[in-house]
Amino acid sequence: TRLLNNDGIGASAALESVDSDEGTTNKLKTKFPPTSLIGAAPELLDSPDSTQHFFFRRRQTSNCAVSIAANLPASAKGLQESQIPSVVSTRVIETLSYLSKNSPRFCLDVLTETLYGAPSGSEADSCFEQILDLLALPRFSKSATNLDQLLAMVEVMVSPMSALPRDGDEETEVSQKEMDSVAAAGKELVDVPRVVVSSSRLQLLCSTLKSETCRDSAFTKVNTIARRLCRIDANRSHILGELASVAQALGEDAIRDLRVLNIRLSDVVRMHHQMQTEANDQNDSETGQKNRWNPSNAVTLSSSSSELKLLRVLQ
Repeated sequence: TRLLNNDGIGASAALESVDSDEGTTNKLKTKFPPTSLIGAAPELLDSPDSTQHFFFRRRQTSNCAVSIAANLPASAKGLQESQIPSVVSTRVIETLSYLSKNSPRFCLDVLTETLYGAPSGSEADSCFEQILDLLALPRFSKSATNLDQLLAMVEVMVSPMSALPRDGDEETEVSQKEMDSVAAAGKELVDVPRVVVSSSRLQLLCSTLKSETCRDSAFTKVNTIARRLCRIDANRSHILGELASVAQALGEDAIRDLRVLNIRLSDVVRMHHQMQTEANDQNDSETGQKNRWNPSNAVTLSSSSSELKLLRVLQ
């Protein structure tokens, strides 16, 4: 999580803490994260066929390393502005998603535990809150694909909260028979944590709904995440307030779009009336027919994204 948040110093300190807990005295002497991908293909300039790769990317099997290097993006070959390469970020998200889908215990630890090596205390942010902070990074907020991938991971991480009772429902107690069957299967029953997320993180999550990169799939994931977080009373009040603010902002955008459309329609009607008056003043009917103008072709009526997002938020 620290690595995704571009905190190389914190990631290095966490690794050193792991080494100290395991009794290892070796410290990280090199900069972390590295300035280039580990195991990346060599530069094209070192290849005898490098001149041809500047003009097109050739598929070949004789020199696989050069082919891989030709198709790697420039951002994957090193750090830019103290940010990890996008390829590394994608792989980390995929790894965390895999662990979340195959290990419910991992999801519970993410929701409750703080980052490894963080200072002890109640003010330390949990790992889940650090993951929500990724929504503010341009790597995810400005890319629809990366945003959808991040939200898919968060949706799986909050899946244990779906076992909590809804508002107004009574929590059912587990019978002794169910406990015995679970113990016989080699499993264990754990209490689902009632995680209270800070208001700033909830605002960041809900504000994703009005982002231009929030597609239909991402909107569905945010809706699922919000409904699961609403199982906790402390989160529900903040989420409802943030959704109301998002709906108000989208409503203002929709009203502004309607005002622009009203101005355009008024201009079309005025110009059409003027041209029709000039045509009626002429004696030649053919000339008047030639100058006649169809206003329906001048303005295209379409629903803006703000209107569609507003309707989905209000549902």
